Amino acid sequence: MVIASDNCIAKITTRKTQAISLEDTLKQIDHEYLDLVLVEGFKHEYFPKIELHRNCTKNPYIFSQDTSVVAIAADIKPDINPRN
Repeated sequence: MVIASDNCIAKITTRKTQAISLEDTLKQIDHEYLDLVLVEGFKHEYFPKIELHRNCTKNPYIFSQDTSVVAIAADIKPDINPRN
């Protein structure tokens, strides 16, 4: 699938041979104009993460199992200390 405008093109591709790694994905991006890259997914890869937590999901926090979480953004004040 391709999404295009007069000055921008976005292409979505599927790889059938192996899973796509975050490292390979980032190599495909033109870094010249980047200030920030937001990544959704790849939670099992090690890179600095901001954990997004919504109380209504009732999911547990992941920072206690993932030392690469550097911050938490939540819709309520966490009832736990992130770094005991």
